[in-house]
Amino acid sequence: MTKKTRTSSRNSRQDLLEQIKELRAQLEEAEQTLSAIRNGGIDALVIDGEDRARIYTLEGPDFPYRSIVETMAAGAVTLNEDYTILYCNTFFSNLIAAPMEQVIGSSFLDFVPVEHRETFVSFIRRSYTQQSFQELPLWTASSDKKLYMHLAGGRDLHNQQNVCIAVTDISARKQIEESLDIKSRTLEDVNTALRVLLKQREEDKSQLEENILSNVKELILPYIERLKKSRLDVEQATALDIVNANLEEITSPIGRTMHLLQLSPKEIDVIAYLKAGKNTKQIAESLGLSQRTVEFHRYNIRRKLGLDNKKTNLRSYLLSLR
Repeated sequence: MTKKTRTSSRNSRQDLLEQIKELRAQLEEAEQTLSAIRNGGIDALVIDGEDRARIYTLEGPDFPYRSIVETMAAGAVTLNEDYTILYCNTFFSNLIAAPMEQVIGSSFLDFVPVEHRETFVSFIRRSYTQQSFQELPLWTASSDKKLYMHLAGGRDLHNQQNVCIAVTDISARKQIEESLDIKSRTLEDVNTALRVLLKQREEDKSQLEENILSNVKELILPYIERLKKSRLDVEQATALDIVNANLEEITSPIGRTMHLLQLSPKEIDVIAYLKAGKNTKQIAESLGLSQRTVEFHRYNIRRKLGLDNKKTNLRSYLLSLR
């Protein structure tokens, strides 16, 4: 081997040793930076440049705020104009289940579902001019779980090109709201079904009343009319008049009103005779009651019909209900 060859070999070996030394130094620097980020020792972002990495830190009077950001029960993120995460606190990295060194330097859009990215971009744009708020879901780092977040954003006071975001997990509240919404829709469906059933019940009731009315008129009243033409004594004629009057009440609107007003049988008898044009004395004789008792029944009828203390004629009012 010539002297020139040996010299060239030594130079090449020396160059390799220098390169290895430099790479080890860069690796050690990178490990120290990552360790500092993990431990919350500094606010830092390592950005690969053409020559070497650059590290951004909070220094001087701003450093005390580092403790506040790291200990608050909400995520804190700083983004640049390209939505790259320049900084995040430990809470945010834990929230999305990713190591801090993996989160820093990544795009925030990676954690926003595709269908919500336009909304997120609009939120960031607003945050450059005013304090803005937005609710939207975020994926965790593994993209297997979606969390609902409340974002509060504003321009970074230290660098006007960046935006600072406070991130609060509202997943529990969203679940409650969705549960209440489901219950509300269920109740609405139940109410709709009940309204349909009530309407059907009213229709069935009306049909039943029409059937009763038709049957009474066709199957009962003709025989009563035949009995009236037969030879009856006074007591039988009176009883037949009461039967006829009561049937008319059952098949008329006033009959249904009597049921709702909870009138007694005697009061219903008195009403039948009043509508037939009988006075108190005649009603008393027909029902075998004293006139005072009939007057008492008339008073109760007026009270239940809401006519007490009014000058309305009782017979005229009863006839108007037909």
